[in-house]
Amino acid sequence: MIVEESNRLDNIVTEFLDFARPLEPDFETCRLEEILRKNLAFLQAECDKNGITVRHNLDGKSFMLEGDPQLLYRGFLNIFVNAIQSMENGGSITVNVAEEKDRYSVAIGDTGCGIGRENLAKIYNPFFSTKDKGSGLGVPIVRNIVEGHGGAIRIESEEGRGTTVIITLPKRRWRRKGAPR
Repeated sequence: MIVEESNRLDNIVTEFLDFARPLEPDFETCRLEEILRKNLAFLQAECDKNGITVRHNLDGKSFMLEGDPQLLYRGFLNIFVNAIQSMENGGSITVNVAEEKDRYSVAIGDTGCGIGRENLAKIYNPFFSTKDKGSGLGVPIVRNIVEGHGGAIRIESEEGRGTTVIITLPKRRWRRKGAPR
């Protein structure tokens, strides 16, 4: 019990530090499908243990973009972990990547408990959590990562039916106005 709580506290401190310091992406050419596959491979045992099936449209496709693969991995991992935690009695996760002219759209849906309308507006706020043991920093960290790449995050949810997180990311490196090249 003490070790478990110590680990939980360590995770909260790490998340807080990740949130507090600005995340500067280290851009390189990477493959979005590989980042997502690594997340899914890492979480496969947890999905199996919890009776969660995963469907995706990544087979035989290549989604090249300029981004920070480590930051993107962390961001997507957070979304997948939230999805798994929302399904206590099994369910499914669906991952769909769509290519648009100059960007990709990644939709990660789950059949979990969903988020109530009153909480959906607060989900981006630091330290707000719908979980008893959550730090409330996961979604704000994901938002920082996505926006640091010039992308956007949108969350759609219906209580009792599940949640879909839609992330859009530009294919090419995004620069803030006035930022050095």
